[in-house]
Amino acid sequence: GKASGQGAAGTLAVTLGGSTSVGTETINATTPLYFPNGQRVLTVTQEKQLLAANNTPGSNVSNLIDTSSATQPLTNATGVGQISAAQISAGGFDNVQLRVDNVDSASTTSMIAFQTGVNLVVPSTLTLDATAFSGGATLNAAQVSLQNIGGTNLTASNITAGNTPFTVNANFIDVIGNVAVNNVSSLHLNSATDIRLRGPATSLNANGALIAPETIAMDAAQVYPSTGTSFSISP
Repeated sequence: GKASGQGAAGTLAVTLGGSTSVGTETINATTPLYFPNGQRVLTVTQEKQLLAANNTPGSNVSNLIDTSSATQPLTNATGVGQISAAQISAGGFDNVQLRVDNVDSASTTSMIAFQTGVNLVVPSTLTLDATAFSGGATLNAAQVSLQNIGGTNLTASNITAGNTPFTVNANFIDVIGNVAVNNVSSLHLNSATDIRLRGPATSLNANGALIAPETIAMDAAQVYPSTGTSFSISP
């Protein structure tokens, strides 16, 4: 779904039409008409957060609903989204796509932010598209695509180290565009086959980059840039 702000407090599910049917869950934090500028953050937690039960200062969802405003309670939800790994897993989706548009400057980066320790498991394809991915987490899928197909690219000066690693485990890993992983102690890409590095398909510029604040470790049969791509890796 698309929205200027969204929080999933219910149950997600896919209904299969046969033994070969698959479900795809897509969440886009895109550019709504009345919020053309500003930071966008999609937060991924481990467990489902009930908005009504957790709307207290300091909670993960306190910024989604402003209970002090009788006329505009959803103002703070603009540009903010939240989903949990537990909801995605329980929904039975084979494919999951999480995307955040960046319409702001690099100094207030729009991102997909992972609650520390999140363990997300997707049976088939997991696609993440944002200017930055923030926070230590473990992502598991048959195929993982880390993308930044937007126009905002970060450099090493825009990111900082964290205390926990960001780990991707897959049979195949795609890194597309200028991908930045922020607020982590290290980045680990583990592929049973290949790790492919390439520029965004939507751009005539075939350049790409992978940036993290500390160690970048890649374990794969092959690590290679696609034909015609100039790709840099900067730990």
